[in-house]
Amino acid sequence: MVDYRGHLIVRVGGGYSNLQEYLEQQATEICFKMHKMMDEHKMSLAQLIEAQLKKYSQDQKGVVDHFLKNFDAKQERLFLNTIMVYKYKLKRLT
Repeated sequence: MVDYRGHLIVRVGGGYSNLQEYLEQQATEICFKMHKMMDEHKMSLAQLIEAQLKKYSQDQKGVVDHFLKNFDAKQERLFLNTIMVYKYKLKRLT
């Protein structure tokens, strides 16, 4: 859904939110949840995203194939490095 300003709106909880604002507010928490799931299920980031896309995507084959075609190891390293930086910063704050 798109609002009157052309921003993408997504369903969250009991209402709707601008996608960019939602991600800015929730990105850190989402990354930590994903990292925890990777540890618990012994999965790589690519495996986790693939599993989530298969679970929640309407067009499973097209979406998963597109993701797998465009995902590479650099993205996984960037994600893991970002998690390490967040953890380091949190540790310094406590």
